[in-house]
Amino acid sequence: MHIAMDLGENNTRLAAWKEGQPANDPSLLVKLPGLAHFDLESGSDPWNQAHLQKYITYLQREYLLPTRQAIDSAAAAIPGVPGLLRRRRILDVLEETLGLDGAQVVPRSLAGAAGFQLHRPESLGDMMLLEAQGDEVEATFLSSYPGFAITLEGQCRGDARFIRDMAAQLGFLSSSGWNFDNLYLSGDIIPGTSMEQLIASVPQRIPVHCADGLPLAAVQGLSPQNDPARLAGSLGVIYPFDFYLAVHHPEGQIASMNKILFDFANLELDCSRRYTLTTLAIPEIHAGEGAQERIHFGIFEYNRQLRPEPPFTLLGDAVLEIDCRREDLPQRIDLVLDMGAAVLLPDIPAPRNDEDDLVQGDFWELYGQDMARIKQLTGPDSDTSLALSEPSASPRSAHSALARQVDDILVRLQWLLSQWNRV
Repeated sequence: MHIAMDLGENNTRLAAWKEGQPANDPSLLVKLPGLAHFDLESGSDPWNQAHLQKYITYLQREYLLPTRQAIDSAAAAIPGVPGLLRRRRILDVLEETLGLDGAQVVPRSLAGAAGFQLHRPESLGDMMLLEAQGDEVEATFLSSYPGFAITLEGQCRGDARFIRDMAAQLGFLSSSGWNFDNLYLSGDIIPGTSMEQLIASVPQRIPVHCADGLPLAAVQGLSPQNDPARLAGSLGVIYPFDFYLAVHHPEGQIASMNKILFDFANLELDCSRRYTLTTLAIPEIHAGEGAQERIHFGIFEYNRQLRPEPPFTLLGDAVLEIDCRREDLPQRIDLVLDMGAAVLLPDIPAPRNDEDDLVQGDFWELYGQDMARIKQLTGPDSDTSLALSEPSASPRSAHSALARQVDDILVRLQWLLSQWNRV
């Protein structure tokens, strides 16, 4: 059974599909209070790990276990575009609670856009989603292509002026007017506000859809990929975070911090793929004289929409930290961003050994040298050629040829044993 969750602070939708069921016909579908309304301690973050664990355990006990179906896979849609640490926390809870080796966590707007495309496959191109949230509106800018290939270009929350500014940055608005193909509205837009004026400025050629009429879009967008037309699809995002390398003094203080140069602002990252961000030259990473025997650095993630460059005090927790002797690391390591697993990994190459040298072409050279040495030891009449002798027609000569072949095999085994003892 595949399950999908539209996790929210106010409301959560939970759906499940048995094998072969279409997206619009789940075997389980419930709407229930969200994280903020489930036994949350006053002032606590509804997304903290302990609360998430309690909430997902409740969903499993009350709704999933009664189905008596084994859970094969799970996906969750969450608000915004969270960083690695929050996504990894949610993945840990899903995998541990549901007994899975892996799960999927994607932005809710991406899952919702996939659900919209299920209901309106003709609604392709650039789309803007406006969701009223009290006095503010959250705007999401997406691009969709045939085959359920959808990219989240950007997202912001604020007033009409702020939304116009981001739309202009992303090319959805120019001096000649709006440049997108579909508008989705959710929530209640207050009459007489600047947001109502913004919506009124959208030309009639751009279709306006009511997203509230598709409340299950996010969970349906995470339904099993049974449709062959969806198998080649992808959910991608223009990642709003940058990464910084902070080198620490032996006492723990940050000695230096530099941005990792990777063009996140202009590259679409698939939510399930891996990307090599950079290669670190380990000899160049140190905190100055007297700190070269040990290496201690951390990689921090920072939302570039907050401000261009982060001060040291706003870095938060490291997404990767290495503190070890310098000799324990190779000269270079790759930093790999795994979007599906929500982790940043050091890709350390395996150490080479003598067997690697043999594979690289030295085998026959070493073999020839050792066979010549063995011939000298066993006498000039010994047959240790590479080619096996062909048997003659007579039984006696055939027996002699077989004996020579056995001797040849034994000599080769002796050589291989000598190579094994060298390792």
